[in-house]
Amino acid sequence: TTEAGTPLYARYNHLQAMAEGLHHLTDVVKSSLSPRFSYAPPGLPKHHYFGVDVYHGRAGDNRELRSQLLVHQVTVAVPCRVEVAFESGSVPDRPDRLLADTLTRELDKHVATFERRFEETFGLSRKGFSGQEQHFAQALLSNMLGGMGYFYGPSLVQSPHTEAPQLYPAGALFTAVPSRSFFPRGFLWDEGFHQLLLARWDPALSQEVIAHWFDLMNVEGWIPREQILGDEALAKVPPEFVVQHSQAGNPPTFFLVLQQLLGQGAVEQDYLRRIYPRLRSWYGWYNLTQVGTLPYTFRWRGRDRDTQLFLNPKTLTSGLDDYPRASHPSEDERHLDLRCWMAVASAVMAEVATRVGEPGSDYTHMAERLADIGLLEQHHWSEALSTFADYGNHTQAVALERERLRPPPPGQPLP
Repeated sequence: TTEAGTPLYARYNHLQAMAEGLHHLTDVVKSSLSPRFSYAPPGLPKHHYFGVDVYHGRAGDNRELRSQLLVHQVTVAVPCRVEVAFESGSVPDRPDRLLADTLTRELDKHVATFERRFEETFGLSRKGFSGQEQHFAQALLSNMLGGMGYFYGPSLVQSPHTEAPQLYPAGALFTAVPSRSFFPRGFLWDEGFHQLLLARWDPALSQEVIAHWFDLMNVEGWIPREQILGDEALAKVPPEFVVQHSQAGNPPTFFLVLQQLLGQGAVEQDYLRRIYPRLRSWYGWYNLTQVGTLPYTFRWRGRDRDTQLFLNPKTLTSGLDDYPRASHPSEDERHLDLRCWMAVASAVMAEVATRVGEPGSDYTHMAERLADIGLLEQHHWSEALSTFADYGNHTQAVALERERLRPPPPGQPLP
């Protein structure tokens, strides 16, 4: 119809097909398009258009087709308004169909409920934020919630105990993601920041997400930092990034979420008791594998070591991929950000241990030592920079230059 509700001429096409999964739906639709259809409103010129037609599959493709796909295409002149109703088998028992004014009234009720709960939770209106700013914040929260998904599959892991990468047993993960279209997978350190927001909105939801992540922990207390589980996730990852290395960590941001939940009084004793063994193992993994050469110092493993290619070798494991660190990676490095993460983690572990009646003196001692300003200055203060910084083998006296190739003598082949 038009915006005023006047019916418009339209053509309809539909496609019924089988596909390998969500990650191939675009290819299926594109492959089914045909230009043989025409759009001919009464009294107006005829136009040909591409419509979904028949999908024959890819030549030589014998893989199992698991997804049923139904596409409806509506071709109509703009400006227009199209209303789509998807109804279940119970529709005959309803007093009204969810269309037009009935749907609008229902949506308005839910929008009002959402906005009321949003204000009760975050208080942006009483804090003086404008209506536009509040709408922006509501869209951010909605996008975060809408991007959550359930993934299932195995991780491909390279361990120092094996020569080649091994498939872990398939596991399930309920998590938010950075982007469903570009990064449809869980990222360990990203997820903690996601849950700092969602834990304010729905603490029980965040606790379920944390429990799913901890269920993917291996016997050593390590959690793969990228959860590439299932075909949808795998389709969006370059091959060189699929393998997860069991010596590579990621910032333990879930300690921030637990700290917030504890402060909100939003976590039950039983939940803390159930996650505590895995929380202890996770903390222990960092405290065992990411330590520095001196007591109470820490170093991210997994830095790029090819100093011929990088002025600033990357540290993907830290989450701050290209944050400037020592130009020449070594075992003597001391990373300030990881020290800060361990300070937070130690304080949270001490509190959780106390709440569940477990010994926590070691965590308390570590938290106190990492809060010691004198020790911090000893390990990380830079007089030259007048700031706290990483420690390592660093120089400014290097530069990258493009190699100059001399042309060969006439008649000689190129090298």
